[in-house]
Amino acid sequence: MVVVVHIIDENDNRPAFNQLTYVGHVSEGSPDGAVVLTQDSVPLILDADDKDSNLNALLLYTILEPEARVYFHIDANTGAITTAATPDRELRDRFEFTVQVQDQGMIDTKTVTIRERPILYNLHIISLVSTLCLVLLIYYISFCKT
Repeated sequence: MVVVVHIIDENDNRPAFNQLTYVGHVSEGSPDGAVVLTQDSVPLILDADDKDSNLNALLLYTILEPEARVYFHIDANTGAITTAATPDRELRDRFEFTVQVQDQGMIDTKTVTIRERPILYNLHIISLVSTLCLVLLIYYISFCKT
């Protein structure tokens, strides 16, 4: 006689975010759907783990504050954050809100900070590159064309 035993995982582990802090930025005037980036200019994706298995390890991400949901969207399955509306830097240049990750019953929360970089920040970099190109062109004309 053969006895087959199926062990069903119990939802006994809470999901946990993998980072202590999540900080991102968007450029001033970013269109709806723009990807929020980290300091390293990679997409800001919140990630969490759950030691349960199967359906008990299925995680869903949610922004808790209604005001934050006006400006930002989080993909419920991946944790990727994008803009939902264009933030107005003159009214507010920093957003701080709570994201919840939930499995089939247990939750964890984490605060997310997103800053809006002024458009002049990007223009400063372009200006620096333009100046460097101009200097190289003058050098080439002065010394290399002989």
